[in-house]
Amino acid sequence: MLGITSESISGTAGMRLGGRARAYRSSAPPPNATTAHRLDSLEENVAYLNERIDAALSELDEAGQRLSAALAQETSQRAADDANIASRLEDLGVGGLALSGVGAIWLLVGTIMAAIPVEIATAFR
Repeated sequence: MLGITSESISGTAGMRLGGRARAYRSSAPPPNATTAHRLDSLEENVAYLNERIDAALSELDEAGQRLSAALAQETSQRAADDANIASRLEDLGVGGLALSGVGAIWLLVGTIMAAIPVEIATAFR
């Protein structure tokens, strides 16, 4: 014998629509493996599991950051839109106030001008 040991490594892969693929590996000792080989295989599997957990946590962190950024952007956009709507409503409610003031002045001037000829005519009689 050359002293070469045989160990099988199996893997599984899955794919979802949208272009994402996941794969993981595991270590399985041969059926006639010694306890030391089985323990080594278990240690490798724990290391593989830790790698998968780290990768999953990294994906969750990235997704959380993307969602936080999108939420902050939407919040600022809504605040800007709310300010725009408030400004438009204020213009509708108060925007005609200056025009109404000018109209009131012209009404006062018209009333005075309408009453003056009567007073002048009365004074000359």
